[in-house]
Amino acid sequence: MKILLLGASGLLGSAFKKVLTDSAHILFSPARAELDILDETSLLEYTEEHSPDLVINCVAYTNVDLAETERDKSYLLNAKAIEHLVSLQIPLINFSTDYVFDYGLETGEISENYKRTGVNYYGKTKLEGERVLETSEINFWNIRTSWLFGPGGKNFVSTILKSSETRDELKVVADQYGRPTYAPDLAQFVAENFIEKEEVPCGHYHLQNTGPRVSWAEFAEHFLKLKNWPGTLIQISTSQYPTAAKRPQNSVLANTKLESEMRDWREAVADYLGID
Repeated sequence: MKILLLGASGLLGSAFKKVLTDSAHILFSPARAELDILDETSLLEYTEEHSPDLVINCVAYTNVDLAETERDKSYLLNAKAIEHLVSLQIPLINFSTDYVFDYGLETGEISENYKRTGVNYYGKTKLEGERVLETSEINFWNIRTSWLFGPGGKNFVSTILKSSETRDELKVVADQYGRPTYAPDLAQFVAENFIEKEEVPCGHYHLQNTGPRVSWAEFAEHFLKLKNWPGTLIQISTSQYPTAAKRPQNSVLANTKLESEMRDWREAVADYLGID
């Protein structure tokens, strides 16, 4: 199969590049300087030249707080770009987010068909991209995930670990809950279950590592303990850590469509940190 991977330099995209480079597929992973998905003409010319059988889109505007003011940039990358990809009429694997939802903990795990509202402007642009897919005539698999971490890009784990090197006290939000997702695990799982397997029904899917739900503070406490950090972690509320964009209280997603699941996030964290 010929696969076009977009966003190969990012956190998730770099994980896919590693997985697919080691596969039997023919992989095209152009840098942004080679191919800008906001340039519809160049995108069409590139796909006509290389004739991919599948597109994997890992491109997104992900600066959640800046999206509140850089609305045009967020909309272009998260919604308008999906229109360009859909116009190619090539099967598409796309990635979305828990931010298309806005539920409290009383909801429990959020399944794929729950009502979407968008918790902030970033979430609304990702939701708009999902609606573009839904009204298209292409085969698409839209995978929602959350709390992504791993090598290849800045993330919550890398940020907290860097702060812990110079500080003996850290304050972390304790009333937002989810399940962490390890980018290499997600890329490997998608390759095995959506690329290698045939006839996977189109639609929306929820994929996270399994394991217990945790707050951001509990997550940080877990991996800081693995690193033997001697400092003190102070749990705070969302109201004590104001941000430009609202965050979801509940980011625990339910996988109701696939029999197989990813491994426990605690195992993935240990791998990421190089701890046996």
